[in-house]
Amino acid sequence: KVEALSRIATRMSSRRLVLGSGGMKVDDLVRAAVYRHEVKLDRGALENFLRADMKAGKVPRIASLEEVEVDSCDTYLSVEAGRACIFTTLSVFFSQKGRVSGETLKYLTDLLNSPIDIKVPLTASDAETAKSLLKILLGNGRCVTEGKESTFVEALDASGVMLVEFSPEEKSFFFHENFIFALSSAVSFVSAKKLEKASIFFDCAAGLTAESVKTSASFFEPSAIEEVTNHKGVAAVAENIRNLTEGSKRVANSVPAANTPAQVRTICQTHGPSREEVDRHVRAALNDVAAATKALETSLPSGIAANSLHSQSATAAVARSLSALLSLSALSKQRLGAYADSSAAVEEAEKLTAQLQGFVGEAVSKLVLPKEAGGEGSVIRAANTLEKCVTAAMSVLAVEVELGVATMKEVEAEVKRKEELREQKRKEMEAKAAESGNGEGKKKKEKKKKEKEGAVKVSDPLGLGKGTAMFRNALLASKDKKEEGVVVKDFLSPLDEDLAAAALEAVSTRDLRRKPKIPKGTRDLHPEQMAVREKVFKVITNVFKKHGAVTIDTPVFERKETLTGKYGEDSKLIYDLADQGGELLSLRYDLTVPFARFVAMNGITSIKRYHIARVYRRDNPSMSRGRFREFYQCDLDIAGNYGVMIPDSEVLAVVCEILESVPIGAYEMKVNHRRLLDAMLDIAGVPAYKFRPICSAIDKLDKEPWESVKAEMVYEKGLDEEVADKIGQYVQIKGEPKATLAKLMEIEEFTNHKVAFETLKEMELLFNYTDALGITSKLSFDLSLARGLDYYTGLIYEAVLTGAHVGSVAGGGRYDDLVGMFSASGKKIPAVGVSIGIERLMAMMESTCTGVRQNETEVLVASVGGLLKERLEICGELWRSNIKVGVIFFSDPVHVSFPV
Repeated sequence: KVEALSRIATRMSSRRLVLGSGGMKVDDLVRAAVYRHEVKLDRGALENFLRADMKAGKVPRIASLEEVEVDSCDTYLSVEAGRACIFTTLSVFFSQKGRVSGETLKYLTDLLNSPIDIKVPLTASDAETAKSLLKILLGNGRCVTEGKESTFVEALDASGVMLVEFSPEEKSFFFHENFIFALSSAVSFVSAKKLEKASIFFDCAAGLTAESVKTSASFFEPSAIEEVTNHKGVAAVAENIRNLTEGSKRVANSVPAANTPAQVRTICQTHGPSREEVDRHVRAALNDVAAATKALETSLPSGIAANSLHSQSATAAVARSLSALLSLSALSKQRLGAYADSSAAVEEAEKLTAQLQGFVGEAVSKLVLPKEAGGEGSVIRAANTLEKCVTAAMSVLAVEVELGVATMKEVEAEVKRKEELREQKRKEMEAKAAESGNGEGKKKKEKKKKEKEGAVKVSDPLGLGKGTAMFRNALLASKDKKEEGVVVKDFLSPLDEDLAAAALEAVSTRDLRRKPKIPKGTRDLHPEQMAVREKVFKVITNVFKKHGAVTIDTPVFERKETLTGKYGEDSKLIYDLADQGGELLSLRYDLTVPFARFVAMNGITSIKRYHIARVYRRDNPSMSRGRFREFYQCDLDIAGNYGVMIPDSEVLAVVCEILESVPIGAYEMKVNHRRLLDAMLDIAGVPAYKFRPICSAIDKLDKEPWESVKAEMVYEKGLDEEVADKIGQYVQIKGEPKATLAKLMEIEEFTNHKVAFETLKEMELLFNYTDALGITSKLSFDLSLARGLDYYTGLIYEAVLTGAHVGSVAGGGRYDDLVGMFSASGKKIPAVGVSIGIERLMAMMESTCTGVRQNETEVLVASVGGLLKERLEICGELWRSNIKVGVIFFSDPVHVSFPV
């Protein structure tokens, strides 16, 4: 508790924010609206306003505090929403030098720093709320001051805040669509942040329950989570629970998994989706604030449309978050069953949950309706609904927290009792030792006792995790600040800044001594590995350049719409990035689609380019087989209108040259044609709309037996078994290119099929070219080769190592339609390319390439007996002559080892 109080004192010293002219900052918005931090105006900026007032001949417009007839209203916004409206008004005004008086700024600042809480009526629309806010600021409204309700004028008089008369221009702001947009966005963001802080409380409560009932830590390990799901929200909750229970003796691998209650085992999987929905809501609200700020800066008329769209998306986000909040509350109630004696707590939680369910159900049904059908057309009303539900949900959660605190109090009493027994036993043993006359032993024991008393205990005596202990201590500290007899429900709230900060710190705390890890599917590369890698890169680059290719570069992330729809079923492996201000972005999956986008955007009609860079796939990695989530690709692509199969044959020659230039052993190039594959499926009786799904299944034949692939076609893809059997006959056709081609030309189904026959003629042309290039012996014509990517339209190929089980080391094909997808005119630029899988090559080479030098040092400058300056002079001269020189970093070396 001492630590918790110390942290509170530190935060108290920083509870002041300075508002400048740089626009509204969302952190300041939460601090001023929710936590009532003191607001100060930047002195220099305020003086500029006052000087502008004097220059324009403006005089202070202090209004008289006359009683006015106050409009009546049944429901009002929350106190925090009202403060958010005032702070937003102040922030907007502070960016309008020359249009707003300095006295108005001081008035709004004094109002925020006073104990006055205005009561803003809950109106039917955001525009009406803005008008109501103006009325209050002009003196017509009600408020609450330290629990006492009064008219606004009475409160101003009692608090010594001077009422300022607004100018007509200042009043006009409250009718501007962009100002209304800013108000609603600010209120929406404040409610979203309160929801976010509440969701952190749910994680802390779950961690406290896991500690109270004792839990196996294995359920929260990354490996266990990844086996079940790749959901980002689940992974985030698991990370929070691990941080809460860091160093715990009660949540540990030593606790048998079988002893862990079922309600606790699935905390991550059940909390995750709801937490993800909450995070999505917060990001959307943050984007709305940014958009509103931008609209105010530019005063764009498009603010009207933006506000309309904002209303629809914001109310829908609130509806989803309400459902998530209800789910979190229900899970909290379920976890009560993990405690030994929880019948009374369960009964109370069920009552509170039923109330929350009724309120949420009514609210959600209204929020999702359009305004014309009686739904909420107001973002501010939706945000107010969310705040009320958060308060109700915290009452449900408080039941779990109260039970967890009470349980740990019992544990604490038991620990204390055992400590007293040990102390009593120690004294008895000392007494016996004294009676037996063992004086020397007594002196040693007394010395040991003093050392023990002087030692500082660094671990939690209850065996709690670092984060859980921090949260529990914050709860006890908050309780100590309240009156006697309060319960957790009375103070567990995201409005308690100290408690909310402690909860956030608890789920974020990390032991700096924890062994660091790298993300799954990635690896660090040591100097010897990099030496081999650079050697291979150099070989590949030289081959590309030998064929006249030029290099380009593209961003490591692309717009999501650029990548989606290009990879078939593999699209689920694309890494999506968090929304960073309106753009939906993803890490590039390969280098081909960005290249097609590059060609279309730059109006290129012909290019032979190579590109060596990292790509990212959310796949299940296999490090031993060279399958990673982050890896390099080395691509060569030829775009342009050229003769049939001429560029294709050169690409095949490039692959053969590269694979023969690196020591990886024997290989073969499998080739097929996408049009031939489609013709084969047509001949077998596969409907056209199932071509791509069936191709995706066929593509797995290099990893799975035919029986498994057939089962997928029949039971998952809905294909007739007879059709699947016919496909099975065709995909077994493979072998030497010209012999296989001749065999296919003898099958009437293929020769009588127009597309199949035309494609076989193209393949015949290809093999004539590969004969000329001397690489046909390296090829295998294989009808089972499918290549799962959707953008292939012609020849496809794949290089595999014979005798090694590392998958393909190179692959590619023709994609004539991909560039046209990114062209405004739809102009098609035919293209063909290949990608070298460098990681799989490296997996083979690292075990065989030994003795590769890590550096290229040619000269080592050494001396006997000092001479440091002379050595450095020689090094400098050699470096200027482009000679690679090694330096010894000792002034007077004796025995030095130098890496070579």
